[in-house]
Amino acid sequence: MNNSNKRFYARFGGSWGSFGIFALLAYGLELYSYLPFFGLLGYATMILLLLLALSEAEVRLHYLLVSGSLMIFGAFASFDLVSSRDELTTIWKEWLGEDITNEQSSGLVQALLILLGIFCGSLASATLFYGLNKKNFRG
Repeated sequence: MNNSNKRFYARFGGSWGSFGIFALLAYGLELYSYLPFFGLLGYATMILLLLLALSEAEVRLHYLLVSGSLMIFGAFASFDLVSSRDELTTIWKEWLGEDITNEQSSGLVQALLILLGIFCGSLASATLFYGLNKKNFRG
């Protein structure tokens, strides 16, 4: 295994390791009840580590692993947003200083879900497209 492969697997493993650590901190220690946006920090860290791993990707399997992980992390983040809707509504009420109806809260969560889906989906599909067609991009 060459150095690039080692760096890829270290960064890729680090992204999944950080997922486990953040999940343990958020749910095991109930840190989520004190810092509702703690999950966003965790997902941002995982995506950053996946992008760093992507910079070391050489073979198709690497691109498939990164793309699949982006889809899985996007699904977890979407579920996280839906399950923390009440906490998000409380924070939005404090920030805006206005009362937010359930309909408005639902609309805001749906907008965030759409943006998250577009981001993770487009990143995953671009990764797959480039990784599976890499030989066509060499000059």
